[in-house]
Amino acid sequence: MINRTLTVICDEILTVISSRILTVIDDDEILTVVSDRTLTVISSKMLTVVSSETSTEVSDEVSTVIDEKMLILISDDTSMLVSGRTSTVIDEGTSTVVSDRTSTVINDDEISIVVSSRTSTVISDKILTVVSSETLTEVSSETLTVISSEMSIEVSNRALTVISDEMSTVISSETLIVISDETSTVVSSDTLTLIDDETLTVVSSRTSTVIDDDEILTVVSDRTSTVINDDRMSTVVSDRTLTVIDEEISMLISDDTSILISSRTSTVIDEEISTVVSDETLTVIDSGRTSTVVSDETLTVIDEEMSMLIDSDMSMLISDETSTVINEEMSMLINSDTSTLISSETSILTFFMIMSFEDRSFCEISTCFEILVLS
Repeated sequence: MINRTLTVICDEILTVISSRILTVIDDDEILTVVSDRTLTVISSKMLTVVSSETSTEVSDEVSTVIDEKMLILISDDTSMLVSGRTSTVIDEGTSTVVSDRTSTVINDDEISIVVSSRTSTVISDKILTVVSSETLTEVSSETLTVISSEMSIEVSNRALTVISDEMSTVISSETLIVISDETSTVVSSDTLTLIDDETLTVVSSRTSTVIDDDEILTVVSDRTSTVINDDRMSTVVSDRTLTVIDEEISMLISDDTSILISSRTSTVIDEEISTVVSDETLTVIDSGRTSTVVSDETLTVIDEEMSMLIDSDMSMLISDETSTVINEEMSMLINSDTSTLISSETSILTFFMIMSFEDRSFCEISTCFEILVLS
């Protein structure tokens, strides 16, 4: 014994014992050192150190460190760290981190997954997805999508889409679409379409169309306005014409002409002539000068100078100067001077004379000359 040390040598083992350390060397392959605090074992393949707080083991393939708070394992393929709060595993393709609150997985730099009590997140080079108890969010190079219990929102390079319990909205560079419980609206560069329970409205740069409760159709354009009422009436209004068609009449009014057609009559009015045609009569009025009425029984012509009536029994001509009546029994001619009556039995000629008496003028009608012809 030398300086409180005991050394024992046998064929293959060297043992050294002191008050603090025990050392054992086994055939140059294993070295073991034991002290109050540590145990160390060294061999050609492994190094092991054990203390009251830590255990460390190192080999050609694996390194392991264990203490009160964590476990570390390192190999050629995998690195592992385990503590009271987190667990981390890293291999060639995947990194996994698990804690009390989250779980994270990173896969070969392509996909990252983070899971917590509230959310789940997936990240890749093309997409990011976040899922929680209330929402789902997805982000890619082309779209952003958010889905909740109340609403769904999608944003892309082409469109914005919002969908809720009450309304759906789609906005793009070309169109706007809004759909609710009561109405549907579509807006594009060319048209506006509005649909509700009672009405369909379509508006474009040239026309406006309204269909009301399947009863009224209204079409308005740059040139015309058309109203169709429950298949009973159609109205067309343009810069030049007004057309009204219903079950009983058809009416056309233009700058030059007015036409009214019913089941019984047809009326045409232009700048100079008005024509009325019915089942019984034809009436033509020419610029306030001549009026002609034709019926099954009579022909009547009235102008500025005379009036003429012709029927099956009689012909009558009245002018400023004369009145002529011809029927089957007699002929009568009356002018300012003379009255002539010719019948099958008699001919009477009567003229008028104007006399003055004491500067007073009066007209005395007398028979100055009478001719009686007996048949």
